[in-house]
Amino acid sequence: MPDSFDGFIVHSYTRTKAKQTQLYFIGRLSSGETFAAVETRMRPWFYIRKSDENRAREVLEPSTGREKEAFREQTVGEQGSFQEVEMSTMDGESCLKLSWNTLEARQNARMTLAATGLRTYEADLRITDQYRLDRSIHGTVLISGDSRPGRQVGRVFMNPGLRPSDWQPQLSLLSIDIETDPESSEVLALGLFSMDPFRDRKEGTVFFVGEELDHPEIECLPDESSLLTAFRDRLLALDPDIITGWNVIDFDFKILADRFRLHGLPFNIGRSDDLAAFLPRGQGSANTIIIPGRQVWDGVRLLRASPERFEDYSLETVAGSVLGYGKRISIAEGEKRLDAISRLYRENPLDFCLYCLQDARLVYEIFARTGLLELTLRRCLLIGVAPDRAWTSIPAFEHLYIESMHRRGIVAPTPGVDALPLEGAPGGIILSPHPGIFDNVMVFDFQSLYPSIIRSFNIDPLSYMPAGEVDSLPEAEREQLVRAPNGACFRQETAILPELMDRFFEERRRARQRGDEVASFVYKIIMNSFYGVLGADGCRFAGSGLAGAITSFGHHILSWCKAFLERQGYHVLYGDTDSLFVTAQSASGDGQEICRLINEALAGYLQETYRVTPRFTLEYEKLYSRFFLPPLRGGGENGQKGRAKGYAGLIASTQSETIPDDEDIRSRIEIKGMEAVRRDWTDLAHDFQIGLLEHLFRRRPLSVFQQYIKEVLEKLIAGSLDEKLVYRKALRKRLSAYTRSRPPHVKAAALLEPTEQHGLIRYLITKKGPQPLGRVTSDIDYDHYVEKQLKPIASTFTEVLNTDLEHLFNVKGQLWLFEGT
Repeated sequence: MPDSFDGFIVHSYTRTKAKQTQLYFIGRLSSGETFAAVETRMRPWFYIRKSDENRAREVLEPSTGREKEAFREQTVGEQGSFQEVEMSTMDGESCLKLSWNTLEARQNARMTLAATGLRTYEADLRITDQYRLDRSIHGTVLISGDSRPGRQVGRVFMNPGLRPSDWQPQLSLLSIDIETDPESSEVLALGLFSMDPFRDRKEGTVFFVGEELDHPEIECLPDESSLLTAFRDRLLALDPDIITGWNVIDFDFKILADRFRLHGLPFNIGRSDDLAAFLPRGQGSANTIIIPGRQVWDGVRLLRASPERFEDYSLETVAGSVLGYGKRISIAEGEKRLDAISRLYRENPLDFCLYCLQDARLVYEIFARTGLLELTLRRCLLIGVAPDRAWTSIPAFEHLYIESMHRRGIVAPTPGVDALPLEGAPGGIILSPHPGIFDNVMVFDFQSLYPSIIRSFNIDPLSYMPAGEVDSLPEAEREQLVRAPNGACFRQETAILPELMDRFFEERRRARQRGDEVASFVYKIIMNSFYGVLGADGCRFAGSGLAGAITSFGHHILSWCKAFLERQGYHVLYGDTDSLFVTAQSASGDGQEICRLINEALAGYLQETYRVTPRFTLEYEKLYSRFFLPPLRGGGENGQKGRAKGYAGLIASTQSETIPDDEDIRSRIEIKGMEAVRRDWTDLAHDFQIGLLEHLFRRRPLSVFQQYIKEVLEKLIAGSLDEKLVYRKALRKRLSAYTRSRPPHVKAAALLEPTEQHGLIRYLITKKGPQPLGRVTSDIDYDHYVEKQLKPIASTFTEVLNTDLEHLFNVKGQLWLFEGT
């Protein structure tokens, strides 16, 4: 009897050999051994409507001669490529399955049918994804069948049985970093840091072109060709499942692919006879590196797609934020980073090599500290998507949804087929804020509001009924539909998304019970992504009716809760999408009791109005003992209109508390959406606003505010706050693309070297305009910082302090500060 092995599919791909499609699934067994499963029995396919069979045959099947023979060679089976299957489209029509010997033949057939207006289904799916979908394989597999030893892998299985497994995979990782000559792009050093859980080993190595250096982690080589060969040999020996690095695709592998080609060296760093391939970016796509049998996870791309957020995505910034330390290099005042690296290479080769190794090690340590590797694997296992699409939104959602469709005997449309209208959908509701300072403000929050709306009202592409279909129904059947506030209608029979949501909610609850925070977090971000995908251009299931139904229910529910609370004598200060900020007329009230009343009343209302069982839970989140809603700057009559998505509050420690003078309350101040937490404002502005809020929450008189502002102005003009005056803004495109306007950060970037004109630009405003940090040649324009940073922030406090901006700044008394400057 053949043996069975648990394994994880790290990478899968297809190739055509002798007019036959071959699928390769390469990965890691639970024993630590590597494997390749080769499948030759499966053929690329897509579906068409049964009613289109005759027309499709006319279009695809030549009637005579060599063309007919060629067509037969492309198709599969004695009856040709047309096969009846027990599958239907989303609107209920039976399908035929069309199979082909090669991907090229399938693509040609798809294009031919599309040109004549015939609809295809799932004609865009990768055949490896079709294989996974048919078998509900979510990365881990139970492999059954005979095997033989492989050359680049431990075992090779030919046409084995693959079915889902519940093994929790462990994968090995290799982080790399290269340092190059800025003029020639020659690789001078290449650092590797590897982690292998099967050998319980971590190790680092640097390959260096130069004289022998006395260090156990440095291997010196005579030339670049030798370095590249040594790198390839070491990589194959380490045999990592995942290769990573910082900007490793756009820089490291782009350079390595060029240098391997320049030296005539085969770029064979994978687990098959096929070479690695670097694919330059095309229209709408990014650079890609394909290494057979391995995944390349770029640290920058992965972190940008993950929930983590940073001031910028340089390795130095992220490492400092996550790890508390960063790169091993000292940059002299006025020196460029590239110049500093070149100087290090010339003057201290040992430190240069250790700098290279440290960069490789930092990426691994960031992965380990953030848990990003485990998060990515969990997403693969939960969604079923291949690892290279783990952090995508649309492909991941579609894979999950199509898998559920297949269980119901339904096929998915090829993108562009049977598409719903997509004209944009409204965002979350904003209940107009009332500006001012308030005591004892309760915050209520609907947990996972949009996923709960999907569950409660059966919102789903499969249950959605276009207006024309609704109008044709008998009145009795129309009354059974769920009609959203935006007019979209949905059938009552449980559809796919509500079913998935129910499962994910339950799995998340179990994960939290057993203390599995990683799984809990993954379930949360998957569920929260569903709304955005349903309104996204590029998703085959998206439609403005679907996305609008979700947001319109959100609007309706929040407005209903506001009206209910006000009938109970409470005052709703502000509401945003899924949250309400409430204060009582005379007392703060009992937040838990208010929640109970709202949940009971809302459930009764929704059951009576929509005949559904609501799945909402309003929770009492927190109490602010003092709460500030700033007025809309420059808008609203007499400052009566509040600013949306911006507020600050003092978390309560006791009811109606009196704050001792010696208590540090800054840790209890929460700020959302205001300048103090926005990256496009300076640290001067951040600190200034927090200081004003502290005085406001302590109920200080106007004179204290005036004295505080005076002290800040004095320090500013004296130059003691210069390090807090730096602006930070990212370049989103090349400098030459800024043709319509030249914002300050672009003007500052223009003063940098071309190699530095990217990413986050740090600059100051001087008497001669914006100048980049480290290149300042003029005096700082302190007047600019007063007018553009301090005064706009202070203006939001004037109404609650019953004063105006000039009086708050006490201009006449402060003029002396600027004399002689």
